[in-house]
Amino acid sequence: MMRRIQVMIIAIAFMVIGFASAMAASLPLASFAQANPNTLPFVYTNPTKTAVDAIISANTPVTFNYLAYGLPTGLPAQLTLSSSTSTPNNVQANGPILTQVTDQFTMQFIYTGLTQTINGKVYTQNVSNLLTMNSNSFFYGGALIMGTTGSTTPSIGGQDDGGGLPQSITYTSDYIGFAGPGSQKDFTLALTSLTNTNDPSLTGLHRDNPGSGVEDFHSFKSSISGNFGYQVPEPNTLMLLMSSGLGMGLAGFGLRRRRA
Repeated sequence: MMRRIQVMIIAIAFMVIGFASAMAASLPLASFAQANPNTLPFVYTNPTKTAVDAIISANTPVTFNYLAYGLPTGLPAQLTLSSSTSTPNNVQANGPILTQVTDQFTMQFIYTGLTQTINGKVYTQNVSNLLTMNSNSFFYGGALIMGTTGSTTPSIGGQDDGGGLPQSITYTSDYIGFAGPGSQKDFTLALTSLTNTNDPSLTGLHRDNPGSGVEDFHSFKSSISGNFGYQVPEPNTLMLLMSSGLGMGLAGFGLRRRRA
């Protein structure tokens, strides 16, 4: 009887460790915040105000934080972001909620601190790719801008359920190897302190030419921060899941010996 209890305890320990570690793998991947929150480096520029052809960009120093895989936090980096809107992607209004799909959406974080080695990994100044994200889908565009009319805090986001819809998101990094098909990815960017730049009489988020059939956001600037998610069984997680199976196998083995 005592032997059976010992086997069961070992089995449960394996199972708890395995499942807990698997759950930990679904934590957010990374986050970032502006190094100077008082600047407005995110730019949405609608140059003509008569056609949907806005240019979206950002170029600013940020603090970059890995949130998984034991990688460091608080890394200085330079964020570059680029996207645009095209003719079919008019701003849609659902009551006070305004949404607009962008074309391919690209963000990159390049390490800007002094070259150094952290936990055996070399971070090279102005060279190392902390994270690059591309979001692009033939049907759904790259990202979705959303906010309420007059709001000074819209957001940009997208998700990939592992099958490529509604967004097809890819990550690359000098420090993480990302699995291919089947991985789930998402991102959420917060835009704050929005300032309208082509109509000083308006405050916050508004459309140009509402009801005209050619509707875009007014040009604006804002601060930016955000986070990225990633979920897929990595090799170490798979090993721990296997240990859960081993735990259940040990339990079965113990029961079989008891019956014998």
